Amino acid sequence: MNNISVIKLEGEGIGSARTFLKQHGANFFQIDPVVTWAGVMEHLENQIFQYAKSKSVHVARNQEGEIVGLIGFQKKQWDEEHFGYPVAAIDYLYATKGSEGRAAADQLLHVFDSWAAAEGIKRASVRYMQQEEIASALLAHSFYFIENDSYLARDLTKNPPKENTVPSGITIRLYMPGEEEKIYEIVRRAPWTNRFHSDKTIEKTRADELYVKWVRGGISNASKRITVLECEGRLAGFMLWSYERIVSGGDSFLLGDQELVAIDPDFSGRGFARHLYNGCLVHMSKLGVSRAWTVVNSQNTPALKTLKNLGFSSVYTADVYHRQF
Repeated sequence: MNNISVIKLEGEGIGSARTFLKQHGANFFQIDPVVTWAGVMEHLENQIFQYAKSKSVHVARNQEGEIVGLIGFQKKQWDEEHFGYPVAAIDYLYATKGSEGRAAADQLLHVFDSWAAAEGIKRASVRYMQQEEIASALLAHSFYFIENDSYLARDLTKNPPKENTVPSGITIRLYMPGEEEKIYEIVRRAPWTNRFHSDKTIEKTRADELYVKWVRGGISNASKRITVLECEGRLAGFMLWSYERIVSGGDSFLLGDQELVAIDPDFSGRGFARHLYNGCLVHMSKLGVSRAWTVVNSQNTPALKTLKNLGFSSVYTADVYHRQF
Protein backbone atom coordinates (compact mmCIF):
# COMPACT_ATOMS: atom_id res chain seq x y z
CA MET A 1 0.00 0.00 0.00
CA ASN A 2 1.31 3.45 -0.91
CA ASN A 3 2.06 5.65 2.09
CA ILE A 4 1.71 9.17 0.64
CA SER A 5 1.90 12.40 2.63
CA VAL A 6 1.17 15.89 1.32
CA ILE A 7 2.76 19.15 2.44
CA LYS A 8 2.45 22.73 1.28
CA LEU A 9 5.53 24.23 -0.35
CA GLU A 10 6.49 27.71 0.76
CA GLY A 11 9.46 30.01 0.26
CA GLU A 12 12.75 28.29 -0.47
CA GLY A 13 11.08 24.90 -0.15
CA ILE A 14 10.36 25.04 -3.90
CA GLY A 15 14.00 24.15 -4.46
CA SER A 16 13.38 20.74 -2.93
CA ALA A 17 11.11 19.92 -5.89
CA ARG A 18 13.78 20.62 -8.49
CA THR A 19 14.75 16.99 -9.13
CA PHE A 20 11.11 15.95 -9.37
CA LEU A 21 10.28 18.78 -11.77
CA LYS A 22 13.24 17.92 -13.96
CA GLN A 23 11.93 14.38 -14.39
CA HIS A 24 8.18 14.85 -14.31
CA GLY A 25 7.34 18.55 -14.61
CA ALA A 26 6.31 19.66 -18.07
CA ASN A 27 6.00 22.97 -19.83
CA PHE A 28 6.57 24.40 -23.27
CA PHE A 29 10.27 24.98 -22.74
CA GLN A 30 11.13 21.48 -21.57
CA ILE A 31 9.42 19.71 -24.44
CA ASP A 32 10.04 22.03 -27.38
CA PRO A 33 13.08 20.55 -29.16
CA VAL A 34 14.19 23.96 -30.44
CA VAL A 35 14.41 25.51 -26.97
CA THR A 36 17.63 23.94 -25.70
CA TRP A 37 19.11 26.76 -23.61
CA ALA A 38 20.67 25.77 -20.29
CA GLY A 39 18.35 27.69 -17.97
CA VAL A 40 15.15 25.88 -18.86
CA MET A 41 14.84 24.08 -15.51
CA GLU A 42 15.71 27.23 -13.63
CA HIS A 43 12.89 28.98 -15.47
CA LEU A 44 10.31 26.37 -14.45
CA GLU A 45 11.51 26.39 -10.86
CA ASN A 46 11.35 30.19 -10.73
CA GLN A 47 7.92 30.12 -12.32
CA ILE A 48 6.54 27.85 -9.61
CA PHE A 49 8.44 29.76 -6.90
CA GLN A 50 6.69 32.98 -7.93
CA TYR A 51 3.37 31.14 -8.18
CA ALA A 52 3.72 29.78 -4.63
CA LYS A 53 4.12 33.29 -3.20
CA SER A 54 0.43 34.05 -3.68
CA LYS A 55 -1.17 30.71 -4.57
CA SER A 56 -1.23 27.14 -3.28
CA VAL A 57 1.48 24.63 -4.21
CA HIS A 58 1.61 21.22 -2.53
CA VAL A 59 3.83 18.18 -3.03
CA ALA A 60 3.22 14.52 -2.31
CA ARG A 61 6.03 12.46 -0.75
CA ASN A 62 6.39 8.72 -0.50
CA GLN A 63 7.52 6.76 2.55
CA GLU A 64 11.18 7.44 1.67
CA GLY A 65 10.54 11.17 1.57
CA GLU A 66 10.86 11.44 -2.21
CA ILE A 67 8.56 13.85 -4.03
CA VAL A 68 6.19 11.86 -6.25
CA GLY A 69 3.63 14.52 -7.14
CA LEU A 70 2.96 18.26 -7.23
CA ILE A 71 -0.18 20.40 -7.55
CA GLY A 72 -0.67 24.14 -7.86
CA PHE A 73 -4.10 25.80 -7.82
CA GLN A 74 -5.75 29.18 -7.42
CA LYS A 75 -9.04 31.05 -7.52
CA LYS A 76 -9.69 32.68 -10.88
CA GLN A 77 -10.98 36.15 -10.09
CA TRP A 78 -11.44 36.93 -13.78
CA ASP A 79 -13.73 33.90 -14.32
CA GLU A 80 -15.52 34.47 -11.00
CA GLU A 81 -16.50 37.97 -12.03
CA HIS A 82 -17.92 36.61 -15.27
CA PHE A 83 -19.80 33.56 -13.97
CA GLY A 84 -20.93 35.12 -10.71
CA TYR A 85 -19.56 32.36 -8.47
CA PRO A 86 -16.09 31.19 -7.31
CA VAL A 87 -14.04 29.45 -10.01
CA ALA A 88 -10.70 27.65 -9.60
CA ALA A 89 -7.93 26.44 -11.87
CA ILE A 90 -5.38 23.70 -11.27
CA ASP A 91 -2.39 25.17 -13.08
CA TYR A 92 0.14 22.45 -12.20
CA LEU A 93 -0.54 18.75 -11.73
CA TYR A 94 2.37 16.32 -12.00
CA ALA A 95 2.87 12.77 -10.75
CA THR A 96 5.23 9.86 -11.21
CA LYS A 97 4.21 6.79 -13.18
CA GLY A 98 2.64 3.68 -11.69
CA SER A 99 0.57 3.03 -8.60
CA GLU A 100 2.60 5.44 -6.49
CA GLY A 101 1.93 8.26 -8.93
CA ARG A 102 -1.77 7.38 -9.01
CA ALA A 103 -1.91 7.50 -5.21
CA ALA A 104 -0.02 10.81 -5.19
CA ALA A 105 -2.42 12.38 -7.69
CA ASP A 106 -5.35 11.16 -5.61
CA GLN A 107 -3.98 12.64 -2.37
CA LEU A 108 -3.12 15.94 -4.05
CA LEU A 109 -6.66 16.18 -5.43
CA HIS A 110 -8.04 15.49 -1.94
CA VAL A 111 -6.12 18.57 -0.78
CA PHE A 112 -7.65 20.53 -3.66
CA ASP A 113 -11.13 19.21 -2.78
CA SER A 114 -10.79 20.42 0.82
CA TRP A 115 -9.55 23.84 -0.29
CA ALA A 116 -12.33 24.12 -2.89
CA ALA A 117 -14.99 23.29 -0.30
CA ALA A 118 -13.63 25.92 2.10
CA GLU A 119 -13.53 28.54 -0.67
CA GLY A 120 -17.00 27.71 -1.98
CA ILE A 121 -15.69 26.83 -5.45
CA LYS A 122 -18.45 26.00 -7.94
CA ARG A 123 -16.42 25.25 -11.09
CA ALA A 124 -12.83 24.12 -11.72
CA SER A 125 -10.61 23.32 -14.68
CA VAL A 126 -7.28 21.62 -15.27
CA ARG A 127 -5.06 21.19 -18.34
CA TYR A 128 -2.29 18.59 -18.15
CA MET A 129 -0.15 16.44 -20.39
CA GLN A 130 -1.80 13.10 -21.03
CA GLN A 131 -0.94 10.61 -18.30
CA GLU A 132 -3.02 7.62 -17.24
CA GLU A 133 -2.39 8.06 -13.51
CA ILE A 134 -3.62 11.66 -13.51
CA ALA A 135 -6.59 10.97 -15.78
CA SER A 136 -7.74 8.17 -13.51
CA ALA A 137 -7.46 10.35 -10.41
CA LEU A 138 -9.32 13.26 -12.04
CA LEU A 139 -12.23 11.03 -13.05
CA ALA A 140 -12.36 9.62 -9.51
CA HIS A 141 -12.69 13.19 -8.23
CA SER A 142 -15.66 14.00 -10.48
CA PHE A 143 -13.76 15.86 -13.20
CA TYR A 144 -14.99 15.24 -16.75
CA PHE A 145 -13.08 15.34 -20.03
CA ILE A 146 -13.62 18.38 -22.26
CA GLU A 147 -11.05 18.35 -25.05
CA ASN A 148 -7.50 17.65 -26.13
CA ASP A 149 -5.38 20.66 -27.10
CA SER A 150 -2.40 20.72 -29.45
CA TYR A 151 0.55 23.03 -28.73
CA LEU A 152 2.41 24.12 -31.85
CA ALA A 153 5.48 26.28 -32.34
CA ARG A 154 7.53 27.89 -35.10
CA ASP A 155 11.12 29.07 -35.11
CA LEU A 156 11.02 32.57 -36.63
CA THR A 157 14.81 32.79 -36.79
CA LYS A 158 15.28 29.76 -39.02
CA ASN A 159 11.91 30.10 -40.72
CA PRO A 160 11.01 33.82 -40.92
CA PRO A 161 7.53 34.77 -42.18
CA LYS A 162 7.10 36.22 -45.65
CA GLU A 163 5.65 39.69 -46.06
CA ASN A 164 3.14 40.85 -48.68
CA THR A 165 1.54 37.44 -49.15
CA VAL A 166 -2.10 38.63 -49.04
CA PRO A 167 -4.25 38.91 -52.18
CA SER A 168 -5.31 42.27 -53.58
CA GLY A 169 -8.18 43.84 -51.64
CA ILE A 170 -7.06 42.48 -48.28
CA THR A 171 -5.22 44.51 -45.66
CA ILE A 172 -3.45 43.12 -42.60
CA ARG A 173 -2.69 45.76 -39.99
CA LEU A 174 -2.68 46.45 -36.26
CA TYR A 175 -5.94 47.34 -34.55
CA MET A 176 -6.84 51.01 -34.25
CA PRO A 177 -8.77 52.58 -31.33
CA GLY A 178 -12.45 52.90 -32.17
CA GLU A 179 -12.74 49.42 -33.70
CA GLU A 180 -13.61 47.68 -30.44
CA GLU A 181 -17.31 47.05 -31.08
CA LYS A 182 -16.61 45.61 -34.53
CA ILE A 183 -14.13 43.20 -32.95
CA TYR A 184 -16.56 42.22 -30.17
CA GLU A 185 -19.23 41.49 -32.78
CA ILE A 186 -16.87 39.12 -34.60
CA VAL A 187 -16.23 37.34 -31.28
CA ARG A 188 -19.97 36.84 -30.75
CA ARG A 189 -20.53 35.56 -34.30
CA ALA A 190 -17.49 33.32 -34.71
CA PRO A 191 -17.93 29.50 -34.60
CA TRP A 192 -15.72 28.66 -31.61
CA THR A 193 -14.12 25.30 -30.84
CA ASN A 194 -12.69 25.71 -27.34
CA ARG A 195 -13.08 24.37 -23.84
CA PHE A 196 -15.82 26.77 -22.75
CA HIS A 197 -17.97 26.20 -25.83
CA SER A 198 -17.26 22.45 -25.66
CA ASP A 199 -18.58 22.29 -22.08
CA LYS A 200 -22.30 21.63 -22.40
CA THR A 201 -22.90 22.89 -18.85
CA ILE A 202 -22.01 26.43 -20.00
CA GLU A 203 -24.51 28.37 -22.09
CA LYS A 204 -23.16 29.43 -25.49
CA THR A 205 -24.01 33.09 -24.91
CA ARG A 206 -22.15 32.99 -21.58
CA ALA A 207 -19.13 31.42 -23.30
CA ASP A 208 -19.32 34.02 -26.10
CA GLU A 209 -19.31 36.87 -23.61
CA LEU A 210 -16.37 35.32 -21.77
CA TYR A 211 -14.36 35.64 -24.98
CA VAL A 212 -15.59 39.19 -25.47
CA LYS A 213 -14.28 39.93 -22.00
CA TRP A 214 -10.98 38.25 -22.86
CA VAL A 215 -10.56 40.42 -25.95
CA ARG A 216 -11.68 43.54 -24.11
CA GLY A 217 -8.98 42.85 -21.53
CA GLY A 218 -6.47 42.37 -24.31
CA ILE A 219 -7.34 45.74 -25.85
CA SER A 220 -6.81 47.51 -22.53
CA ASN A 221 -3.58 45.60 -21.75
CA ALA A 222 -0.45 47.36 -22.98
CA SER A 223 1.37 44.01 -23.29
CA LYS A 224 -1.18 42.64 -25.77
CA ARG A 225 -1.53 43.31 -29.50
CA ILE A 226 -4.37 42.81 -31.98
CA THR A 227 -3.81 42.26 -35.70
CA VAL A 228 -6.89 42.72 -37.89
CA LEU A 229 -7.77 41.65 -41.42
CA GLU A 230 -9.77 44.12 -43.49
CA CYS A 231 -11.66 43.11 -46.64
CA GLU A 232 -14.31 44.89 -48.70
CA GLY A 233 -14.29 47.79 -46.28
CA ARG A 234 -15.08 45.59 -43.28
CA LEU A 235 -13.15 43.96 -40.47
CA ALA A 236 -13.29 40.30 -41.46
CA GLY A 237 -11.19 38.86 -38.61
CA PHE A 238 -8.61 39.52 -35.96
CA MET A 239 -5.92 37.89 -33.84
CA LEU A 240 -5.06 38.64 -30.22
CA TRP A 241 -1.38 38.05 -29.44
CA SER A 242 1.39 38.95 -27.05
CA TYR A 243 5.08 38.39 -26.50
CA GLU A 244 7.44 38.25 -23.55
CA ARG A 245 11.14 37.93 -22.88
CA ILE A 246 12.02 34.61 -21.29
CA VAL A 247 15.12 35.06 -19.14
CA SER A 248 16.92 32.42 -17.14
CA GLY A 249 20.58 32.35 -16.22
CA GLY A 250 22.57 33.93 -19.03
CA ASP A 251 20.07 33.01 -21.75
CA SER A 252 17.03 34.82 -23.06
CA PHE A 253 14.75 35.04 -26.07
CA LEU A 254 11.44 36.65 -27.06
CA LEU A 255 8.52 34.23 -27.13
CA GLY A 256 5.34 35.15 -29.01
CA ASP A 257 1.92 33.78 -28.09
CA GLN A 258 -0.86 33.75 -30.69
CA GLU A 259 -3.69 33.62 -28.18
CA LEU A 260 -6.92 33.85 -30.14
CA VAL A 261 -8.04 34.14 -33.76
CA ALA A 262 -11.56 34.77 -35.03
CA ILE A 263 -13.04 35.14 -38.51
CA ASP A 264 -16.43 36.71 -39.25
CA PRO A 265 -18.68 33.90 -40.59
CA ASP A 266 -19.49 36.08 -43.63
CA PHE A 267 -15.87 35.60 -44.73
CA SER A 268 -15.33 31.96 -43.79
CA GLY A 269 -13.75 29.54 -46.25
CA ARG A 270 -11.52 32.15 -47.86
CA GLY A 271 -8.25 31.33 -46.09
CA PHE A 272 -8.30 34.47 -43.96
CA ALA A 273 -7.08 32.66 -40.84
CA ARG A 274 -3.88 31.78 -42.68
CA HIS A 275 -3.34 35.42 -43.64
CA LEU A 276 -3.93 36.53 -40.05
CA TYR A 277 -1.50 34.01 -38.63
CA ASN A 278 1.18 35.03 -41.11
CA GLY A 279 0.52 38.75 -40.65
CA CYS A 280 0.82 38.34 -36.90
CA LEU A 281 4.11 36.46 -37.34
CA VAL A 282 5.42 39.32 -39.48
CA HIS A 283 4.58 41.80 -36.71
CA MET A 284 6.25 39.55 -34.14
CA SER A 285 9.36 39.08 -36.24
CA LYS A 286 9.80 42.84 -36.59
CA LEU A 287 9.76 43.08 -32.79
CA GLY A 288 12.54 40.52 -32.50
CA VAL A 289 10.42 37.52 -31.51
CA SER A 290 12.37 34.37 -32.30
CA ARG A 291 9.86 31.70 -31.28
CA ALA A 292 6.06 31.74 -31.70
CA TRP A 293 3.55 29.29 -30.31
CA THR A 294 -0.19 28.73 -30.23
CA VAL A 295 -2.78 26.28 -28.90
CA VAL A 296 -5.71 24.79 -30.83
CA ASN A 297 -8.30 22.12 -30.19
CA SER A 298 -6.89 18.87 -31.58
CA GLN A 299 -10.24 18.21 -33.27
CA ASN A 300 -9.95 21.46 -35.23
CA THR A 301 -8.43 19.81 -38.30
CA PRO A 302 -8.58 22.90 -40.56
CA ALA A 303 -6.68 25.01 -38.02
CA LEU A 304 -4.03 22.32 -37.54
CA LYS A 305 -3.59 22.00 -41.30
CA THR A 306 -3.26 25.79 -41.67
CA LEU A 307 -0.65 26.02 -38.93
CA LYS A 308 1.44 23.15 -40.24
CA ASN A 309 1.33 24.65 -43.74
CA LEU A 310 2.67 27.83 -42.15
CA GLY A 311 5.66 26.00 -40.72
CA PHE A 312 4.39 25.26 -37.23
CA SER A 313 5.29 21.91 -35.71
CA SER A 314 3.50 20.00 -32.96
CA VAL A 315 5.25 20.16 -29.59
CA TYR A 316 2.84 18.28 -27.34
CA THR A 317 -0.82 17.76 -26.53
CA ALA A 318 -2.70 18.29 -23.28
CA ASP A 319 -6.08 17.14 -21.98
CA VAL A 320 -8.57 19.58 -20.49
CA TYR A 321 -10.95 18.53 -17.71
CA HIS A 322 -13.68 20.53 -15.96
CA ARG A 323 -15.64 19.96 -12.79
CA GLN A 324 -18.83 21.35 -11.30
CA PHE A 325 -19.28 21.32 -7.53
